[in-house]
This record gives sequence, structure tokens and C-alpha cells, in this order.
Amino acid sequence: EDMANVGLGGGGGRAERRPIEYLRDFVARMPSLSKGKIVEVNVGGVPICSPIKKTVKDNLLIVGDAARQVNALTGGGIDSAMRAGNIAGEVAAKAVKKGDTSEKTLNEYDKRWRDKMGKRLERYLKAKEVLLSLNDDELDKLGEVLREVKFDKISLTDMLKTLVKANPKLLWKLKGLM
Repeated sequence: EDMANVGLGGGGGRAERRPIEYLRDFVARMPSLSKGKIVEVNVGGVPICSPIKKTVKDNLLIVGDAARQVNALTGGGIDSAMRAGNIAGEVAAKAVKKGDTSEKTLNEYDKRWRDKMGKRLERYLKAKEVLLSLNDDELDKLGEVLREVKFDKISLTDMLKTLVKANPKLLWKLKGLM
């Protein structure tokens, strides 16, 4: 009740000001936050692009942010990293037991994680690109629609469907995502 984790994400060179300035402005405008004090500041970069083309080599498996296994729409990657990490652990254990940690043997990891979440990560990237293509007026209209959404009870897919209902033109841009 007396703490909040407040943050933002941005697209590198797309902003006119430093991210911390936007964050401070936001906090200052929120009555429930403006009287609070900063306890901790965390910053970092997240790869919001397609996963890397190759996540295995001899004796090597690449997982998580290093493999760019990140939801490009939200910047979230813990879930993907844990799923891919589990697969990597299984494949690595099997390879070590077999005495063969060659790229050919480890390719099972690459195939399995891509089968499990590759298409989903590409859909998120496409959705991000669509949202970045919208102008300020279009984004403001979508923001108004989202005011009524109960985010604790909606999935990302449901949110996209809500946005498409409000702006049917988005359907063409988001074609193939839902």
C-alpha cells in the first residue's frame, strides 16, 4: 500500500529527452506518487528485436537477453529466459552425458526453443512495429480505449483485440498476429 514500482520503457534514440526526465514528469503528475521518495533506481537495456539467428555453437548455448528472447512489445524476458533455460539445461545435460557437446548435438536446443516460443516472439515484434508506426493522434485514441481495460484480468492478446475493435484499421496492420 505504501510502495510503488514505477518505470518506463523507451526506444533508444526515439525520445527527445532522457528517460529519467519523462519518468520524473510522470511521477510529479500523479497525486498518489508525487509525495513519495525514490528508494532505488534501476536502469538497463533490453533487446527489443528478433531473436539472434543462431543460439548454439560447439560447447555453447545462448539463452535469455543474450539470445534476444524478449517480448519486443513489453520488454519482458524473464518468462522466455526461464523456458529457454529449462530447454538448454535438458539439452546440455543430455549432451554432457553423451560426451558430445558439438553444435550438431546442441542444435536440439535451438529447434526446441524456437518451436515453443519463436512465433510468439515474432508476433510481439510485429505488434511493436505497428504501434511505433502510429502517429500521436492514433496513439491518444488507443490510450483512451485502454483507460477502461482491467489490466489485471486481460492478456496481451485480449488487449490487442480491444484496440482493434476501437480502431478497425489496426486489423490490417496487425494481420496474422491474433
